This record gives sequence, structure tokens and C-alpha cells, in this order.
Amino acid sequence: QRRLERERLAAELERQRQLAETQQSLISGMSHQLRTPLTGIYGFAEAIVADADSPDPAFVKEAGVTILGEANRLRAMVDDILVTARAEAGDLAVDRTPFSISAEVIAAIEPFVATGASIEADCDPADLIGDRLRVRHVLRNLVDNALRHGAPPVGVVGRADDGGYTLTVIDHGNGPGNLDPAATFAHSGEDALVTGSLGLGLGVIRTLCDAMDVDIRHERDGQTTRFTLRFSQATRTEQPAGALSVRR
Repeated sequence: QRRLERERLAAELERQRQLAETQQSLISGMSHQLRTPLTGIYGFAEAIVADADSPDPAFVKEAGVTILGEANRLRAMVDDILVTARAEAGDLAVDRTPFSISAEVIAAIEPFVATGASIEADCDPADLIGDRLRVRHVLRNLVDNALRHGAPPVGVVGRADDGGYTLTVIDHGNGPGNLDPAATFAHSGEDALVTGSLGLGLGVIRTLCDAMDVDIRHERDGQTTRFTLRFSQATRTEQPAGALSVRR
């Protein structure tokens, strides 16, 4: 019994050591990426304060858009860190309740549209079973990846079929290069941890999709890149097809 207890304590100590190393790696790797949006936010906020006595409306608008974009980027990074840390700790929980996919698509793309991004959304209205906030997180990372590595038009297309739902994020640029779908979602402590890059952002997508039992596939055809999510449980609503149709 004493031997078994020593082995149990040793295993727990090793697990805690590995967890600490993982957390330290995440913190170290993310420090530089966090500094970039913080610098932009601070710089433009400082300029607005300095110009407060005689503000230039055009500059204030430009500064506000920049601050909004950098704050959204910073929030996305923090969300990715939290998901990764919880997954490493085995403490990543997901909800399984009905939610409107149209509402989550709008919530995911709105921060990008507010900073001037052009995104088209055309989704059949449906209620899905799952975690709406996790789905929004996945969709936000996919749209961010499309905007960073792709080219317009960037679109989100949702279709209900056979009791399920398919949600696809499409862009038409050169993409981030030759992707190995397996490697795309891999991540180690030494990788660059930039949301929307081939580091933490897409790795978090794989982690969340696995936790929610959502199938995700990557396809590249010429100048078109598609990331497709397949949800197994969905209920078509009474609204007509294409009720969510946004072009901005």
C-alpha cells in the first residue's frame, strides 16, 4: 500500500510538473503577440487624449476603429489561451442546449464588420444542439483566418440537411500555403501563438470541435479555401431559407 501510494504521489507530481511547464510555455509564447495589440490600443488612446482640445473627427474615427480591432484581437487571444489551458488541464466543459445558428453567425462576424471587413453570410435558419459560445469561438477563428490568409470574398454559408447542419467558411485568396490538415491543428509550446495563424488559433478550433463532437474538414480548390463544420443535430426553423443573408 505504501509503494502504491508513493507511485500515485509521484505520478501526480509529474502531472503537475507537466501542467506547469505547459502553462509557462503558453505564457512565454503569447507575451510578444499580446504586446502588439496592447501597443496599438495604448498609442491611439494616448493620441486621442492629446488631441482632446481640438479633435479631428476623421482621426478620432480612424483611431476608434483601430482600437476596436485591436481590442477584438486581444480578446480572441485571451479566449484562445483560456481554452488551451483548460484543455491541457482536462477541464474543458461544453454545453449541449439548443441555440440559433443565425444569431451566432452574426455575433461572430460583427466585430470584423465593425472594423471594415467585407463578409458575406447566407445561412438557413436552424436551431442546433451544442455550445453556442464555443461555436461562436470556432467561427470567429475561422473568419479571422480567412481574412488574414485569404482574399475577398469571404463568406459564411450554412445549410440544413438530413437532420444536421453544415457551416462553411470560404475565402478566395492564396491561403496560408500548402496545408497538411493534420498538422494544421497541431500545436506545441514552441509554435507561434497567433490567433488566425497556423498556431494557436486553428489548434483551438480542433480542440473545441473535438470536445463538441463536431466534424471539421479543410479543402482547397484552386484559389478557394473552405473550412466546413458538420453538426449532427439541427432543427430547421419556420423561417424561409436564406433568412440570414448579410453582405457588408
